[in-house]
Amino acid sequence: MAQHTIDVTVTNPMGLHLRTGKEVVQVANRFDAEISAQNLTRESPVVDLKSILQIMQLQARQGHMLRLWASGQDAAAAIAALTILFQVA
Repeated sequence: MAQHTIDVTVTNPMGLHLRTGKEVVQVANRFDAEISAQNLTRESPVVDLKSILQIMQLQARQGHMLRLWASGQDAAAAIAALTILFQVA
């Protein structure tokens, strides 16, 4: 099973708030892969990016570093789509 990992920086001045979190959930749910994230800056728990409630546990603010993991058949595509989202969010 393919697994991909990438570190991204939250660039949005408002951080990973509810609206941005909703966009992350929508993108993540397009893929069959299991997709998780952890806030490396705050040392948050690992959360499921397909759940808005879990995303809010990241408490990610602008400048925070997040590690994203995806495993499954379309893991590479999921990571690519989420990386683009974080670059524009």
